[in-house]
Amino acid sequence: MVNEISTTVTLAAEYNLIDGSQEYAYVITGANYVAGDPLFVNAAGANFHLQAGSPAIDAGSAVDAPNNDYEGNPRPVDGDGIGLAIHDIGAYEAAPKLSLSSTTTPDPVEATTKVITYTITLQNSGGITATGVAITSAIPNSTTYSSGGFFDGANVVWTGLTVAGNSSTSVSFRVSVTPPITNGDKLINAISASSAEGITASISANTVTVGVQSVYLPIVLRNS
Repeated sequence: MVNEISTTVTLAAEYNLIDGSQEYAYVITGANYVAGDPLFVNAAGANFHLQAGSPAIDAGSAVDAPNNDYEGNPRPVDGDGIGLAIHDIGAYEAAPKLSLSSTTTPDPVEATTKVITYTITLQNSGGITATGVAITSAIPNSTTYSSGGFFDGANVVWTGLTVAGNSSTSVSFRVSVTPPITNGDKLINAISASSAEGITASISANTVTVGVQSVYLPIVLRNS
């Protein structure tokens, strides 16, 4: 014997993005929905990150939403720049994606070098502008601060920077070498960056090894 149980279930459809299917009568939009092209970076290539201007940005709900997106990035983020952080619709929170690199002049640093210029580049490979960016660099060992940025006694700091999506910005500072340094010595400093959106990047041990620059002499062969 089979007993049939009749159950009424109430379903709620809210905070969805609907793209091009509203002409069908059976589509239930629910409340608080947005319509339009979600502007995925590359849907055909299964890249469902959101581009700047996507209607899914800051259009989701915080109810039962995780604190991190599918990639582990913090959410919510103020993706539309209006000063209010709201969850995005979808698996990925639209946010800046920051990375740091550093170069020195001269390169390589030699034992006789007196002044070193450090150039720090902050790359934003995300589609969203990074605002309120701060970059901090410690002064390397065996050096003293000379110029560039704001020196607080231990670190060189730059604040209030803006880095557009898919672009970069560079800052630089100079230090004087405290002798003696010898070939093989390592000049190490920590570099970090953060944005108002809560995105960070760091180099925990930026290392420059002191060495003698190689000199290449041409060899001329002459048949006798």
